[in-house]
Amino acid sequence: MIFFKINGKEISSPKEIEYSYEILDKTERTISGIMVIDEIGKKKIINVTWDYLKQKDMKILKEELMKNGFTTISYRESTNGDLTTLTTRAGDFSYSPTYDWVNDLIIWKNVSITFEER
Repeated sequence: MIFFKINGKEISSPKEIEYSYEILDKTERTISGIMVIDEIGKKKIINVTWDYLKQKDMKILKEELMKNGFTTISYRESTNGDLTTLTTRAGDFSYSPTYDWVNDLIIWKNVSITFEER
């Protein structure tokens, strides 16, 4: 089962996909002091984390993130479990390399990235 894709390319299933929303609004007060809020919209924020990624998956992820403009991600929606596609802007991206002595290769641990809906 596919859990996560970036620009149509499947990579290993993440450990965690966290969902949140950013509310876009304009807040003011009237002369009498009553707060008035104009809600412009709600945008999804998707935080994706992996404990470990192999070099192949890390290469795909970095290449797709380094492209100019927006990124399309597909992930399992929290409400019904269906694969949902969203156009996003990549935000914070962190990772650390580690060496796997048993298999003689570099793997990437604690990979984390934030995607904000366009």
